[in-house]
Amino acid sequence: MKFTLEPYQSTAVESVLTNLAKARAGYLDDRERTAVGLTAPTGAGKTVIATAVLEGIYKGTPSRTPNPNMTVLWITDDRSLNAQTISKITQASGGSIDINRIRLISEVDHRTLEPGHIYFVHIQAMQKNSTLHAVRPDGTQNDKRTHGAWDMIANTVRERGEDFLVIWDEAHRGSGTKNTDRKSIAGTIVGGGITNIGTFQPPAPVVLGISATPDRFHAAMQAADRTMRLVEVKAGDVRESGLLKDRILLRSLGESQSADNTMLALAVEDLKSSDEAWRIHHESTGDRPVEPLLAPLIHGPV
Repeated sequence: MKFTLEPYQSTAVESVLTNLAKARAGYLDDRERTAVGLTAPTGAGKTVIATAVLEGIYKGTPSRTPNPNMTVLWITDDRSLNAQTISKITQASGGSIDINRIRLISEVDHRTLEPGHIYFVHIQAMQKNSTLHAVRPDGTQNDKRTHGAWDMIANTVRERGEDFLVIWDEAHRGSGTKNTDRKSIAGTIVGGGITNIGTFQPPAPVVLGISATPDRFHAAMQAADRTMRLVEVKAGDVRESGLLKDRILLRSLGESQSADNTMLALAVEDLKSSDEAWRIHHESTGDRPVEPLLAPLIHGPV
């Protein structure tokens, strides 16, 4: 890792790796399907944690052997999130994760997704009329593809399911929990069933959901009868690390000018410093940008 992990991040990484190892063992033993949920507040460095998890899988740790054959499929909501997340991973890993093994699923046309690679797909790219399908919904052949995206994913599950991990980024979005709900594309990748082009998709053996608000993801996974393993990063632990701030302390420096003006100027300076610190944190960790707000404190009745 390029960055030194905070203690809560190291703890989360170890817990996720432990639960993923148990999930893989459960699938090998009796085809148990598991969902591991990583919950962390905004600003906790979820992508940094996930990057360290990937390093632990591919490179191993002092207590874990590496699995260089693991194939990862990372699902996001749109194309821009793919690009942002890839950039964050390469920056956070500092080269320990080979950029040549990070691919967009649209770039490949193989019978299965390759071992040792991390693939990204956004759900819009898997829509019914997408050019990623080898056979269109009307049954005609796409002469630009031999293997469609659904085919590659399904074949990987069938042939190397124990070495296939689906990461559902912001997994709470679009995860219907009722039988009457229309399954999302991500939900079909995870839970299996009939795809939007009429093919059958086997359920993903192991899923890692990453979210700040995981309730709907948890409900969806439980409704799919998956074993749930939860890893939660507490806001208090992030706050103790100094990455989250509760308040800005302003003090009068005893200048000759009006106290109100002095404190207002200091507040603006602190706001600018806080904004710059969050910008640097966003660029270095890949977390969502935070824009601090300067709010007036009103004394007396309003």
